Formats: sequence, C-alpha cells, structure tokens
Amino acid sequence: MSENRRTLSVQIVSITAYLIGVSEDMFSREFKTSVYTSLEQKPEAKIIRSLCTIRNALIRHNGAIGSRLRNDVTVNLDKLPEYIDPAIFAYLASQSINIIKTNPKVNNYIIAVNSLINERIPACKSLYPIWVEWSFIRKLFQMPKGGNEKEIIKLIEDYHSSMNSYPYHCYINWAIHDPRAYSEDPENNENSTTGNVLLNDRRFLILLYYINGTHFDQFRFINDIGDDVKNDLRSFLVSANRIVLAVDCENSDPYKLCAVLGGLREAALRSDEPDSFSKIQKIILFDDVHTVDTWGILKNYVSVPIEHIETERVNDHKSLVDIQMTAGVAREHYANNVDSVLLASSDSDFWGLIKSIPTANFMVLLEKEKYGKCLIDTLDLNGVGYCIMDDFAGNTDAIKVGALNMGVREYLADRVEIDLAGLVENLMDEMRVNMTQKQKDAYYNRLVKNLKITIREGVLTIDVKE
Repeated sequence: MSENRRTLSVQIVSITAYLIGVSEDMFSREFKTSVYTSLEQKPEAKIIRSLCTIRNALIRHNGAIGSRLRNDVTVNLDKLPEYIDPAIFAYLASQSINIIKTNPKVNNYIIAVNSLINERIPACKSLYPIWVEWSFIRKLFQMPKGGNEKEIIKLIEDYHSSMNSYPYHCYINWAIHDPRAYSEDPENNENSTTGNVLLNDRRFLILLYYINGTHFDQFRFINDIGDDVKNDLRSFLVSANRIVLAVDCENSDPYKLCAVLGGLREAALRSDEPDSFSKIQKIILFDDVHTVDTWGILKNYVSVPIEHIETERVNDHKSLVDIQMTAGVAREHYANNVDSVLLASSDSDFWGLIKSIPTANFMVLLEKEKYGKCLIDTLDLNGVGYCIMDDFAGNTDAIKVGALNMGVREYLADRVEIDLAGLVENLMDEMRVNMTQKQKDAYYNRLVKNLKITIREGVLTIDVKE
C-alpha cells in the first residue's frame, strides 16, 4: 500500500469497491480486507455486489456472452463460468432472487439486473457514514436510462472506448467524458487525465461531490472528533452490531481514551444515528497489578458497563495482559455474539489477538508516541482499521483536572468526615459547659460560619476564626 494510501482513510472507498464488484484479491493490496470480510456477512451488501458483478460481466463481455446465448440453446447465463462464477447465482437464489430467464437477450439481462440494483441499493445506506450524501452514492449504482436497450448499447460502446475511466474496470455511473472528474482538484484542473477515483476517501468524495454539482467540505465533519481517520471510527460504530472496547491498561492513556469516547458519544447524539454509540456493549480493562489506578475516571464519561480484569504476574518481569486480552476478546466474540472490537493498545503483541479471531472486525486505537512503523505497515497490509487517538482526543487538560478533583474528593471523604454537631455535644460534656438549647444553636451556627480552611506549604488544616 502506497504512502498516501496509508496516511489517508480508505474506509469509504473499500465499501464502494466491495459493492461495485472489485475483485477480492485487490483488497489485500488496495483496500481494507476487514471491510471485505465484514460485508460478506451482510446480505444487503453481498446481494448488491453479486448483481454488480453480473452487470460488469454483461457489459465487459457483452458480445461474447450475447453470441453464446443466441447460438447455444442449452446455455444460459448461470452456465458460463468463464465469465460469471455460478456460485453468484446460487447465492442470489438463496436470497430468493432468480434472474435466469428463458431465451433472453444479453441486454435484457442488463435491464433486469439494473432494476434489481435500483430496488436493493437503498438497503446499503447504513453501510456508509451518516455525513456522506447518500443520494450521490446511490446514483453511482444507477445506470442512466437503464431500462432502454438503445441507451444500454450506447453505454456499452462508451465503456469499451473508455474502460480505464472506470475503477478496476467496474461499472459506475461516472462522468467519464469530463476530465476534471478524475482530478485531485477538479475545479481548477482542466487537463486532468483518467485515474483511480477510489484511491482514498478524500479524493473519492471531492470528485463525487464535484460531479454532482457541489463542493465537498472536508472540514465540515471535523467538529469535536473530525477528519478522515476519525470518520473511520464513526463509520465503524454505525456499521457494527455489537461492540466491545478492550483496553490494554499498560499501553493506553486513560485521559486520551476518555476524550475520544466523550467526543464520539457527543458526535453520535448530534448525528442521524444517535444510537450508534450504544452499540458499545462493554468496556473491558485488562490491567496489570503494576499499572496506575486511574481507570475509574471512565465511568464519568461513558454510561457503559465496565469490567476490570487485573492480572497477577507469575514472573515479575513478564506481564500476562496480552494473553488475558486474547482470551477475553475471544469470549466476547464467540460466546456473547460481539462482532466488532475496539482495541485500545499501541503494543504490537496484540497482533496475535487479531490474527486469532479472523471473523471479528477490529479497529485499533493507537497513541502517536507508542507505535512503530512496522505495526502500521502490518495493520495496513492486513486491512485492519486504526485511529491515532492523539489526533482527535481533543484537550485532555479538563479531563485531568476532573480526575484530580475526583481523587481529592474521595481522599477527603475518607479522612475528613466530621460530625460537627456531635463534636460540639461531646466537647460540652467533656468540658462541662452548660448551655440552654437556644445558646447551643446560636454557638453551632456561629461555629459553622467561622470555620476556615488554611493551607500552608501544601498542608491543609481546618481552624476556627476567633
């Protein structure tokens, strides 16, 4: 994966590539394999991919398929494995979609597939981030005048004369005759040549909005948790069903994590998917006996059940947190039907965890100063999503102040809890001070007003003004 692909998000283009039928082998090189694996389990996505794959073959091999259908009455579309994998038709049939017809023309098949795509594509809206204009995405899958055979013939001619204008030769409804529709800066570059519009999310969205006559404001969605990488995280929440957040307490900053979760929760509440944050079923803290005790602050920022697993050491020089994490995440995935895991750690040891549970979707929360290039390269190579918490954790100063205030309150509550009325009664008995009830009440009220806190050289004392 090239440098600019690694530094920019490819979540949205990975979803789009899957749906339009880009071959599986391209995902290990250009897109996220985790997206491919996830969408394979979603019927609404796999149906569209199957239909688009059939349509791609009908357009790309139109003449050859048409000739076979005309000249061999024993052959139908599902009996041409050299052009279309028969398993695709079997899958569609399992979903009660049967497109095989008696003695059809090849272009009649295109018309039928277009109709099915138009009917089924709305079910894929939830796959995309809520801030992407869905009508622009939907239009990509709709063939202009796709029910008119003459228009289809013209489109096929255009396709073959400009095949490189289509991403990985897969059909999408794109402005192929406008060179600016392939430029990184479409509004200023009049002489752009064709190129891969699915290079990364930023390029794709700029061009997509441009061909629809508007401007994609890439900063519009930054707000509290913004930019490409942060939107990946929001998309991860929206596309998941059940999420667990597994935290390696040895290798994560509690303040940064609180900022991320707090900002993500607020952003979800303001969005069209206000319940997306509630998909986080549980936060599991995998802790070592030697780590700091600051993780209690999480409960002040998220109303999510928190399980704290503290790991004893057999050898003082070797932590067992990574082993506990693997076992814990596996339990949540296989026993509790958790399909997606947010993993907060910058330690490369967790890679064994990800490899051991290939059927789960992972998003890794990293810290800038703790991860190495080899880890990022491994995540990219295997299509595992990741976010750099430092980029969107926001200002953690307020969180640190809040944590300190909480600690001070808890400390004082344990050590400075005085029954002042009882103290006055006891002292009056011990010192043999006789007062009427009215006098007692007057003294007590005056005492409360005259109590003062004094701090000298960092030492706090409570005294009474004379």
